[in-house]
Amino acid sequence: MHRIYATLALDGRTANLMLTPDEQALKCEVAPDAFSPIPNAWGARGATTAKLAKLTVAELRQALETAWRLAIARKR
Repeated sequence: MHRIYATLALDGRTANLMLTPDEQALKCEVAPDAFSPIPNAWGARGATTAKLAKLTVAELRQALETAWRLAIARKR
């Protein structure tokens, strides 16, 4: 079974990450210019938009790894 943990917007400027609400709140608090909740019910469950231009490669990698690890944990 495959889980989607991130999607890239067609314009390549943003990515949506599937986080927990707690992880989303932390990222939005620490880097509000880079992360924001998706403004719908998915956002209330942790779906988060990342503005790629506002992130370093290391920050993006860490956010993607977090989303990936959460997806794997839900799979079990």
